[in-house]
Amino acid sequence: MNASLPTSFLLYVQLVEQTCSFQLLWGNGQQLRVMLSYPASLTRLYERWQEAYLNFYQQGFRAKVAHLGSGNLSTPDWRATLVQAEAALLSEFHFWLSSAELLPIRSQIAKAAVNATAIDVFLTCEPLDLARLPWEAWEIGTEFAAVSPIRITRSPTNIRSDITRLDSNPDLRSRRGKARILAILGDSTGLDFRHEQTILRALGRVAEVEWIGWNADQELPDLKEQICQKIADDRGWDILFFAGHSNEAILMGGELTIAPNQSIFLRELTPYLLTAKEKGLQFAIFNSCKGLNIAETLIDLGLSQVAVMREPIHNQVAQELFIKFMQHLANYEDVHTALRQACDALRLEKSLTFPSASLIPSLFRHPNSQPFQLESWSWRKHLQQLLPKTRLEKIALATCLSLSLWTPTQEFLMERRLWTQALYRDRTAQVPAQISPMGKPPVLLIHIDEKSLRRRGISTPNPIDRTYLADLLNKLTDAQAKVVGIDYILDRQQGKNDAILAKATRRAVQQNQTWLTFAAQRDSQELEEIGVGAETGIVSSQWSLQGYVNASLWYLELPDQHCSESCPFSYLLTLAHRLQQQSDTSIPRPTLPTSAAAIDRPPLRTQAWQAIAQVPTAAPFPSDFKRLRLSPITEFSFSLGQRWLQPPLDFSIPPERVFERMAAWELLEGQRSLDPELLRHQIVIIAAGGYGEAGMQPGSDNFPIPMAIAYGRAQTPAITYPRVFTGSEALAYMVHHFQTGHFIQVIPDLWLILLAGALIKIFLIFIPRFQKFKNLSPLTWCLIPLYCWISLQLFISLKILLPTILPSTLAIVYLLPDRWKKCLG
Repeated sequence: MNASLPTSFLLYVQLVEQTCSFQLLWGNGQQLRVMLSYPASLTRLYERWQEAYLNFYQQGFRAKVAHLGSGNLSTPDWRATLVQAEAALLSEFHFWLSSAELLPIRSQIAKAAVNATAIDVFLTCEPLDLARLPWEAWEIGTEFAAVSPIRITRSPTNIRSDITRLDSNPDLRSRRGKARILAILGDSTGLDFRHEQTILRALGRVAEVEWIGWNADQELPDLKEQICQKIADDRGWDILFFAGHSNEAILMGGELTIAPNQSIFLRELTPYLLTAKEKGLQFAIFNSCKGLNIAETLIDLGLSQVAVMREPIHNQVAQELFIKFMQHLANYEDVHTALRQACDALRLEKSLTFPSASLIPSLFRHPNSQPFQLESWSWRKHLQQLLPKTRLEKIALATCLSLSLWTPTQEFLMERRLWTQALYRDRTAQVPAQISPMGKPPVLLIHIDEKSLRRRGISTPNPIDRTYLADLLNKLTDAQAKVVGIDYILDRQQGKNDAILAKATRRAVQQNQTWLTFAAQRDSQELEEIGVGAETGIVSSQWSLQGYVNASLWYLELPDQHCSESCPFSYLLTLAHRLQQQSDTSIPRPTLPTSAAAIDRPPLRTQAWQAIAQVPTAAPFPSDFKRLRLSPITEFSFSLGQRWLQPPLDFSIPPERVFERMAAWELLEGQRSLDPELLRHQIVIIAAGGYGEAGMQPGSDNFPIPMAIAYGRAQTPAITYPRVFTGSEALAYMVHHFQTGHFIQVIPDLWLILLAGALIKIFLIFIPRFQKFKNLSPLTWCLIPLYCWISLQLFISLKILLPTILPSTLAIVYLLPDRWKKCLG
């Protein structure tokens, strides 16, 4: 296409006495102006046609059925008179417009129509009587064989307002989905609106239609107020439709009859129409009489486009025209094309029934507008509805999404959420019961604390004195402990102390078949576990287990591969405890090798992993214990620095329900006794108890006390806890969760923020359609606390953690009234 050729022209036609001025404007200031004599015969022919038109539709059209076959030869042939008057008018009109003086204008327009898709000629006529002529019938490009259609579009003399463009207003572009149509049904005296109602209801697939109109039981002042308020509805309209009686009223912008003997003027509707325009009203169609004045008023107010009837129109003609027009509009054709095709259908198909009807409709448009058309409603349109529309909403969404991906924010929110959950559990008495048959916690922590070190005279506890571990293990062996974990990494040799600890481990296995699990550290490449060194001779993999402990202390560490190669420490402790509880003789047991064949048997971890599949499901163990794995989503999220769907440790459960704590010195000095029957059901973990040098690096095993743990400790002041939160306490929570199947499913903040934003948008779009929900403010603001309560209860009842802070923040912003958003944004 040649970019220099215009696609639209402005044509001003002004009649002064008997001379018409034609002024054509286009492009960047180009213009043509010609003067042409106005034939007085054209006015006479128009008046003759108008009289014939009115006579036919007021008398002949109504009477033709009644007089059919009556033999009454005195009845005038109104139809023949009208057809002749129309032919005379159009002949004179075309002859005048084909004058040589207009050749430059016609050729300029036709030239542009060679390559353009369509040419719009915005026609402005002055005075009003000149505008009554059927300018749409002007076939401008016929003599030049113009390829593209040339469309005559009306435009008023005065346009003092600009249009509201959807493409530059994000609020309107995303505010709703299907087109919204407001149908105003006026005074129905002598009219029948059933056809209009039927065709509008049929538009349900492409548009939403709401109705308002007069009924016999309604007070007229109330009707006027209702119409005004409906036009200015906050949700806005795309199309305004009026059916009924109307008339020209120069000073009042047009008159609409809304009830018998009751009218409303366009000037009275101005503030409400301006509101509707700002909220997206683009097109109005008045299926009523004498609408020139109405159209000029609406375009002057800044409405994009208006279709009207220039002359009085019979009800049946109006119905037929409207049906054809809406059918084309529903097929996603623009309003100009739809109106012209509806007129062509009347002219070609209904000319015998409805003569001259195709000359009556006119489309007025603002020169800066594009012809309105319905848009097909696809999934993309649905998604666009869910996007933020205001600057404040976009900022809120971007901020919440960014914070949801920032690890410090996640940790900050998780700690406070678990504290809130602990408080809620306590106040609602929903603390879980003990799972041990003897009413004790499932884990016994033997803490080597500062006092234990002083009583033993250990001045350098890093690395820990292995003879001290041997003494503790011997005490546990004497008490018939069945599952013991040692949360110390014994990777380096310690001379004769290794032999002493080795003797204690062998004694435990030989005497009690104790399942021993030692801590290890998985290297950064995750290729192997660094644990009890083979050079130390303390244990053998054939009769002991080893699992890594260098994992997040705030999340449940699940196996991410075959557990015979690498496995979390707490997971192995639980696996060992479950196997130990079985009486089946085929289940492997920790035993020292007694023959050469036994020396070649596979590692105990491999045997345990293979045997766990044979263990029957029984409470409280989860049925899919062997299949517990990090989900693919979780593994993928690690690459993004996230922990999506990885269960957190539920610190809202009080510590005394998870583990029982005993200081090492209390065990060695007999201050507290051990019950062999209880130890059959408990897992024992020997670990650092809060002294400053604990950990691979001094102090690395000591952590600030989580808020939920601090709350839980405060509820049992009689129990002595370390002044810090130790890594072994986190391991105890992991063991508890594995034993009880207590896996909290966390819905990631990112996911729920996106979901919450979409759901709120859907709520705001669809709920107001129900008239009983007109005042939504109290309801919407109750949703947030209700959601928070549901989230707290779901955590306990279904083990689902729904984030609250960031989604609620986004919801608050989305639910703010539009006027507040504009002020804040």
